[in-house]
Amino acid sequence: MNIILFRQAPYGTSFTGEGIRVLSALQAFGVSSKVLFVDDGVFALMKAQNPSALHMRSIGEGVNMLEENGLEHVLVCGASLKERGIDEKDLIDAKITIVDKKEVGRLLEHAGIILPF
Repeated sequence: MNIILFRQAPYGTSFTGEGIRVLSALQAFGVSSKVLFVDDGVFALMKAQNPSALHMRSIGEGVNMLEENGLEHVLVCGASLKERGIDEKDLIDAKITIVDKKEVGRLLEHAGIILPF
């Protein structure tokens, strides 16, 4: 299983946006992947993002679009949420599974390919 790993804040760099584009391409070619948000990457899943001042679209909207196109595995590190004071109710409306650090380690250990963003 491939893991697309989002570790960086969603704005200020192109990493998260590029990760969403890569994930979209993988989906288009039928490549099954799990998406894992850890560290500052969890901010990408916050509701009510408004990056219009940066002339960007909401990363959360991109995740929702991917989910509508068949993305099934959106995983979020619960410890990363807690460390940043984010509650699960603050996240976008998507099929999100909260995982603990032990599960994050297990997923990364057993991944065929890890694409970090």
